[in-house]
Amino acid sequence: MRKFISYTRVSTAKQGLGLEAQTATIESYVRNANGTIIASYSEKESGKETINRHQLQLAISHAKKEGAILIVAKLDRLSRDIIDIFTLKKDTNLTFEVCDIDASDTMTLGIFSTLAQKERELISKRTKEALAARKAEGVKLGNPNASETLRRFNHLGAEKRKAAADQSDANRHAYAAIKFLQGSLRAKADYLNDNGFLTPKGKSFTPMQVSRLLQRYGA
Repeated sequence: MRKFISYTRVSTAKQGLGLEAQTATIESYVRNANGTIIASYSEKESGKETINRHQLQLAISHAKKEGAILIVAKLDRLSRDIIDIFTLKKDTNLTFEVCDIDASDTMTLGIFSTLAQKERELISKRTKEALAARKAEGVKLGNPNASETLRRFNHLGAEKRKAAADQSDANRHAYAAIKFLQGSLRAKADYLNDNGFLTPKGKSFTPMQVSRLLQRYGA
């Protein structure tokens, strides 16, 4: 009997294919495949930041450890980024299946990956346009506590700054997003910047900062 690790995701409480619907779809798929679900992972996170999602990383690691198949209801629940999807596809230690498409067929996977990424880009475009409209109306945007957070960070000692950097969600998420990527430090920095990742100080990533990320988290 084939073993499956279930992964479900929504970005908002009002999303069309909710967690319960995804779970039901996956359970039906696994039954028809004469398989068994040995573990399930779920989270409410945006599809923009993809491979860095904590529960997804746990699901991937668990699937590899158990020799199980990672299963999602729809491809965009796994990722909306074509690079991330094909990075997982090329991972010889991982197999994933999608309930509504044949993920083993490269052409099919490529088409649906492209569609998922296009939808992410459209969502990003609509969000930016909405924020620009609100800014034009005089609405103050951004985190009002950002300046105070930065001031406190800059007053930490060297050891405390290092510890803070090690524990930084921004750093850990950025590292998780690039640890499977191939290419130069510049290419990885460009990938992070193109996908909206920021350093703990709210800046764009440089190749040197990418190098430090890789050294910090053991890549």
